[in-house]
Amino acid sequence: KKKKKKKKHQDFWRAIPTKKDFKINAAVPRYNYFRRMLDCGDGVSRLDDVVLHGRADERGVDLFLSHFHLDHTYGLHIITRFADKLGKGLRIFCQPGGKAILDNLVNHPFMASFADLARRGVELSVHELQVGTNTIPVHPLSPSQESYQVEALPLVHADPCWGYRFMLSSSMTGTGKPLTLAYCTDTGACDNITALATDVSTLITECSLLPHSKTDSTWPHLTPERAAGFARQAHCQRLFLTHFGAAQYTQETRAVAQEAARQTFANTVASTDGATFALD
Repeated sequence: KKKKKKKKHQDFWRAIPTKKDFKINAAVPRYNYFRRMLDCGDGVSRLDDVVLHGRADERGVDLFLSHFHLDHTYGLHIITRFADKLGKGLRIFCQPGGKAILDNLVNHPFMASFADLARRGVELSVHELQVGTNTIPVHPLSPSQESYQVEALPLVHADPCWGYRFMLSSSMTGTGKPLTLAYCTDTGACDNITALATDVSTLITECSLLPHSKTDSTWPHLTPERAAGFARQAHCQRLFLTHFGAAQYTQETRAVAQEAARQTFANTVASTDGATFALD
């Protein structure tokens, strides 16, 4: 019998769909070592399908929260569904003060408390980051014995919201070259988008507004062409648009945002729910 060839290692990020099919939770799986999730909305209901693949997780999951609006956090209430697979592997990273906020949110009467989750086998740990470059310690379940760096900077939104820049060394990626990825969601125009996205291979940012529309100064968001302008200014290799406004877009009309953005930055993709993209 011929031996099956092993699949070539590949990094990717997957757009996890939400129940209402409007906004996207982004996950950044890392098969060789461990996975990173970006925010935790109701798309987490499909975590088992698109990240864990029905198997117990042996490499750990790091969850980075941009802010604490419910569409980015209410997936925490169904984490118990994956208790037998996550085990001790879930670390949550957030901005200062986030632990106290999560202690209130992940608690009765809203959802099962951290203590409830622990009794069901999910041992979460919450870690507050600082503005600037943070060194993330080696994950207890990771076969890699190498830490990695994440730069965190505040964005502009109705409530405090952070963007992130992930920096993985070539030895960590297993591909022979380093990987940089920026995640800037729920934000109006600000210099920190450029700071986080400069020269990254991939920028994932929001596109809540329709092309050529004006943002509400009390609740700022981006249009596709404004997002593309930041990608061009930052000299990114490619741009993924996510977080499409529920009142503005459907799955089908996201192509309008993609076309508008491509007028400014050609290598733009409007993410669709459940899509998978290789991180070269």
